[in-house]
Amino acid sequence: MRLNKAIRLFCDNLLVSGKSQYTIRTYSYNLNRLTRFIGSPDMQGITQEKLQSFLASLVQRGLSAASLNQCKASLRSFFEYLIDSGYLEKNSMSLIKNQRIPAPETSFLTKEEVNKLRKCLQARKEAWRDYMIINMFLFSGLRLSELCSLNVNDVKGDRIRVIGKGNKAREIPISTTLKYHLQQYLRKREKSDTKDPALFLSKFERRLGQRSVEKIIRKWIRAIGITRRIRVHDLRHTFATSVYASTKDILVTQKLLGHRDVKTTQRYSHLVDSQLKDSTEYLYQ
Repeated sequence: MRLNKAIRLFCDNLLVSGKSQYTIRTYSYNLNRLTRFIGSPDMQGITQEKLQSFLASLVQRGLSAASLNQCKASLRSFFEYLIDSGYLEKNSMSLIKNQRIPAPETSFLTKEEVNKLRKCLQARKEAWRDYMIINMFLFSGLRLSELCSLNVNDVKGDRIRVIGKGNKAREIPISTTLKYHLQQYLRKREKSDTKDPALFLSKFERRLGQRSVEKIIRKWIRAIGITRRIRVHDLRHTFATSVYASTKDILVTQKLLGHRDVKTTQRYSHLVDSQLKDSTEYLYQ
């Protein structure tokens, strides 16, 4: 079987298995990198040495350790699928390990920065969509992929239905204040004639993509004069830090964030008291 055909079969299987479009695109992108490097040979001829040469070429082009590990994960799942399906007998990825990556420093906005950001957006009526997006990150702790996959009918009273990692659904409670802002937003959103069910739309009235949301966040972070790097995920950190500082309950924080393993959540309990000081009050006060 040729590599191109194997990739198509693998991606079709991902779709049937219920994987998200983002997950499928990520796997497809990483596997197509391999085809650009070695063409589309017979799968039996793709050896460990060829895969190592391909991965080395990515390093030479400046790919980060995290992105390299993501590519390895895609290749690993691909080869495991081919083995399990009987298309291959030997897994050329079995001995290729991930690189160790130091845990990133947890960054978040202070209460003063949150207030400044919200006031900046409130002062601009045309920014009503962006204001809602930022509020959703700050006061519900959504991941970027979760926010972009939200539909209008996922808002259910004082809860939001979210499709998280592994395509698993969960419902998260929202505060009275966030519920009020969502109701205000939905009144404006309903004026759109689009049939797209997405909660957040682009100017072309299609579902807002992840890269567009990242640009929106960078734009408003710069607008209030923050010069340090703030990623979208840092808004999730801001929510998590506030919840843990307010409750001191790691399990509540874990549930709201949708973490499978409490060890992932424990980073917030390890922050020093001086870092938590800015987040000890509810952000809406």
